[in-house]
Amino acid sequence: MMPLIRYKPGDLVRLLPTPQGTSPVFEFLGKENNCVFDTVSGKRDWLIFSANLNDILSTISDIRIYNWFSNVRVAGDRTVGLLPIMKIDVNRHDGKIDILIKIELRYIPLLFKDRSYEIRKIIIDHLKLAPHTTLSDRIDKGDVTLEIDLYGPEALNEEIVIKI
Repeated sequence: MMPLIRYKPGDLVRLLPTPQGTSPVFEFLGKENNCVFDTVSGKRDWLIFSANLNDILSTISDIRIYNWFSNVRVAGDRTVGLLPIMKIDVNRHDGKIDILIKIELRYIPLLFKDRSYEIRKIIIDHLKLAPHTTLSDRIDKGDVTLEIDLYGPEALNEEIVIKI
């Protein structure tokens, strides 16, 4: 029996295919206001789902994390109560979209240039392969750009995206 999961307004989910006669299964994609989309011919064109971005970032141990639950001291799974410190900026101009993802590392990126380059590449490559998004096609068409800026500890002095 599947547990009852309650979603709030603004939560994005996808109904997954299941065998006939079984209970429906949903995949959580993120909060609508933390995802990046474009409106094309009156329809939403999804570029980045925040849950997917969080999944990617949670696998990279270099990224500084925020302890969402103050009483959690140790978690083997970095996605439970521990969220990456990051911010997404979207700039729309002249029919184009510039996406900038700002991420805090546990160290100063300039001291580890090769690793910083590798982190950027991992994130961009994974986001471009994310299912049910058009990011890769839109980048190839030239109407979307995606950049990753890496910061040292405590250097991202902006409101950060916490909720997925």
